Amino acid sequence: IGDVARERGAWRAAGTALLCLSRKATLLARAGISHLGAGRARRDVRQRQRQPGAAGEVHLAICLTGGIGDTIVIARFMRDLVAAAPGTRFDVFMARPETGTFAFGAVPGFGRAYHDSLFEPLRREYDAALRANQTVVVYEDSICWQSLRDAPAIVAMLDKLRRARAGIDAFIARPPYRDNCLARTAVFAGVGRRNFLHSMAGLTYGGDRLEIAGDTSAPARFGLAGTTYVTVHNGFDPDF
Repeated sequence: IGDVARERGAWRAAGTALLCLSRKATLLARAGISHLGAGRARRDVRQRQRQPGAAGEVHLAICLTGGIGDTIVIARFMRDLVAAAPGTRFDVFMARPETGTFAFGAVPGFGRAYHDSLFEPLRREYDAALRANQTVVVYEDSICWQSLRDAPAIVAMLDKLRRARAGIDAFIARPPYRDNCLARTAVFAGVGRRNFLHSMAGLTYGGDRLEIAGDTSAPARFGLAGTTYVTVHNGFDPDF
């Protein structure tokens, strides 16, 4: 806002501020409405976990923060986690649940996408809860160890994540101010943004390719049908 004020004047800066607030107000309103549905969401989670065939499955809650790029990275992480621990089921919690359905729809084990305002009320309904962005953090206070007795791969992953946090806890506590330090740590460890989460959890990276449903009507709607085009993004994501 300060840059806009200096370059284009106070009125233009005020308009930009109101635009940003309106976008955030929409997200906050959706969060409030979603929170009112916590009871219904809890019943839905419990019902799905009690369905025939769910016995012996591990159920995880994953809260995501960041933009669409982070979501894709985390979707690959969950794809490879489920591959390493078959029988794992997970729900995601994020600011725009429809984005979660889009990104995780083809990932084995994906259940539902909920608004992130429901993560705290619901995370203890799962066998384990994680928060993922540039790192993966385990909520140790809500791990149901009894349910994980027959899931050694998940137990090993949780232990690996717990130990991995010890060296980067200061970076986790203050995002994004220490992200450059976290990046240096990853580079020195021989990994990058694509597979740093995997290295924390001891998972094998399954590659960049991720099946995501596409909207075949999009080029025509944007006037791009039959043409060659380049997508340019300015890096701003209102969900971040």
